[in-house]
Amino acid sequence: MPKVVVTGICNACGKPFERKFYFESKEAALAWENSDSAKNQICEECDEERKNKRAAEHRIQMTANGGEPVEETAESNEEAKMNRAKELVEKYNFQLKMKEENETLVPSGNIYTVSVKQVTKDGTLDEIKSLKPEMLKILMDRYNQRQQQVYQC
Repeated sequence: MPKVVVTGICNACGKPFERKFYFESKEAALAWENSDSAKNQICEECDEERKNKRAAEHRIQMTANGGEPVEETAESNEEAKMNRAKELVEKYNFQLKMKEENETLVPSGNIYTVSVKQVTKDGTLDEIKSLKPEMLKILMDRYNQRQQQVYQC
């Protein structure tokens, strides 16, 4: 899959950022790279915040006809994200990418799956990208638990 790396200053918060976008074809990547969308980017944190705000507004609109909207707490939203991330880790068998440091394998901070075709078929790539921090946390927690078990023996 062709990748476009965008570096710049966030239009929302003003912080420098780097984001990666993946496309089905090189032509689609080039077309996007030359579009206004590529020039008006925001960092991942601001993007996530906007998505959450839009989702909350959508819920309020959906419940406006039926009564009082149910407010979701940030905690329940985080819990839902972690649960979904765990589902994706299990379904697509995500793993920590390892790197060698001082003749020892250590986590590189990246994740991978060999089920790329299934991810593409299911159309979950954008969701996976948005949940990468949660998925990485789940996998790092598992790695740390295994490391503790090894050192206890």
